[in-house]
Amino acid sequence: MKIQKATDFHEVEQIAAIHLSSFPGFFLTFLGKGFLKYLYKGFILHPDSGILVAKKESRVVGFLAYSTELSQFYSFILKRFFFPFAWYGFLGALRSPKSILRIIRALTYPSAKKTDKKNIEISSIAVDPNVQTKGIGSVLIEQLCEIFKDSEFQVICLETDAENNDAANAFYEKNGFKVENVSETPEGRRMNHYIRHVKG
Repeated sequence: MKIQKATDFHEVEQIAAIHLSSFPGFFLTFLGKGFLKYLYKGFILHPDSGILVAKKESRVVGFLAYSTELSQFYSFILKRFFFPFAWYGFLGALRSPKSILRIIRALTYPSAKKTDKKNIEISSIAVDPNVQTKGIGSVLIEQLCEIFKDSEFQVICLETDAENNDAANAFYEKNGFKVENVSETPEGRRMNHYIRHVKG
């Protein structure tokens, strides 16, 4: 298995497919594969963001999307892919009119800082559910730490559901993340905000 930074837009197809199979019922999944392909293409193009992929031969079996400027990232992709995002947002609104506000929030990420430390934020991490190899997610996190170990960035941040999400919370805690705070979304979802120091 090889871990590398995604640079090939052909990999985005596989990344989006893994997202769909790993996060059924989640809002970004609801917006569809087309939306996800533009989203993850944005991570490759944005200068302060990236995607690490775990590959077996030529097949992507896991990925980690991150950014050191996530608020700026969302502004960047809105400008770069305005018409595709507007189209997929429109289709989502047709399927569920109540989703309009969530679509707006999803694409206008809040700029409020979660920590005063210089941070890298993990936007999403997933492994193909059909792959039997264990530990791919942990390897991706360790590779992210390795990339930034000699940089000015001190911590890695992420957020995930606090409830009905035991496997994900256990995974992050096993990999050295600690809950910094808990918040609630406008939809009433309780979210755990995790941080981990880059150097352990």
